[in-house]
Formats: sequence, C-alpha cells, structure tokens
Amino acid sequence: KDAFIDTSISSNHGREEYVPVWLDGDFAVPIAIKSGLISKLRGSDGYIIIDRESEGLQKGQNVKVKMW
Repeated sequence: KDAFIDTSISSNHGREEYVPVWLDGDFAVPIAIKSGLISKLRGSDGYIIIDRESEGLQKGQNVKVKMW
C-alpha cells in the first residue's frame, strides 16, 4: 500500500532498516520500537523498508507499506 510518512526518520547509511508502522488514512505512522520489544508489533499494520543507500525518510515522502 502506498502512503506518506507522517514524520521524518533518520537512518544509518549502509544499513537497511525495517520500521513498523500503523496506518492513519493516507499516512504511515512509525512505531518507536527497540529490539526485543516484539509486543509493540501487535498494534502495527505493516512495515516500511529504509534502503541501505538512504540516510532516512523525509516527512511527507511517499513510502510503500508492506502489510502483515
């Protein structure tokens, strides 16, 4: 599903990241999660992937949400 990210997310260049999100209309809202806190995934609708060549995502950027 295509959506717009509702907040900027920084990322380390050279590392692919998977960020869980929940959907609010046309917006993907990132869920703050640390490794080991799998229970937070329960409220998510899916996830987005930040490419390893990217340094993050800008608020309002179009993203592809991979649904669970």
